[in-house]
Amino acid sequence: MNRILRWAQTRFQAIVSMMVAHKLDPRALEEAIRGKLPPGTLKSGVIEFVRAMRPFRCEDYGKKVTAHWIEETGDLVRSWNILVVFHFDEEDRLLHYSQTATDFIDYDLVAMSLQ
Repeated sequence: MNRILRWAQTRFQAIVSMMVAHKLDPRALEEAIRGKLPPGTLKSGVIEFVRAMRPFRCEDYGKKVTAHWIEETGDLVRSWNILVVFHFDEEDRLLHYSQTATDFIDYDLVAMSLQ
């Protein structure tokens, strides 16, 4: 039984490590957007970029596209709630964007770790 528990714990740690390695933080997202989506980028290019960043949700409202990520931080106790709103002109070219990020604590995970 002890051997099975150690195996499960090792597998869990490996999976968590893989998840953390692919997580996005607000600073990295901001740098990626600035580097890849200058003003004037076509809306289709913005949507393609956003989808490649694997958001929780992406919605097209015509002259506005919203993208929402919920990402765990490195400690797996806190999470990021990231919302980016892209605004487009009449020719579907990017005018500007805004990003809001909120850091929150996952109290369920904290409670589980105390047991």
